[in-house]
Amino acid sequence: MKKGIFKAIVVVIVGLVMIAFGMSLSPENAVKLRMMLDGHPVRALECIPYYDRDYSSYVNKHVYEISGDLQYTKKKNNFEVGMYKVEKHSFIYSATDITSVKSPAGVKK
Repeated sequence: MKKGIFKAIVVVIVGLVMIAFGMSLSPENAVKLRMMLDGHPVRALECIPYYDRDYSSYVNKHVYEISGDLQYTKKKNNFEVGMYKVEKHSFIYSATDITSVKSPAGVKK
């Protein structure tokens, strides 16, 4: 019985790691994975991240953006998140959020 439960847990963990790995193969999916890890899986499935050419050339990084209605407030610092810096590591992409304008106190999105 314990061996079967352990095996099921290992299969689930390996499956989740493979899904995360698969989502990191393109910049758009790396942004969606970051949104899911930040606790917004429904918004991640709805959004279509796009490359922001102007801001990317300004900061000299690859920046992807999501539309305004799908942006969310990060709980840690109460910052609005809508832009992501995407980096390529060999063939895997990783996205980190770029916090922009601070939301007014007490305003929830």
